[in-house]
Amino acid sequence: MAGSKNAPPPPTPEDLAQQIETLRADLSRIAETMGELARLRAEEQAERLREARDHVGRMAEQEARRIYRQAGDAMEQADEMIRERPAMAVGIAAGLGFLVGLMMSARKGG
Repeated sequence: MAGSKNAPPPPTPEDLAQQIETLRADLSRIAETMGELARLRAEEQAERLREARDHVGRMAEQEARRIYRQAGDAMEQADEMIRERPAMAVGIAAGLGFLVGLMMSARKGG
């Protein structure tokens, strides 16, 4: 039995205990690495969300300014029309008042 002289010694319970301890340490490091990766990913996502929020906020402010300018322009045009054609403005106001009155009476009657 010449081949049995070169064979490694059989494992002992201590060998198994050492392998288990090594495995526990490796699993602990893996868990720490996974936790760190999850934390980094969460930070990246939070930064993306902050950037998106800021972008939407800037867009909303721009749109609000545009609408405000349009409303101002419309008010100026209405003022100009009232000054240039006061009779027409009174007629339009009376017509709108009449329509609102009809809608209100229809709502009460219905």
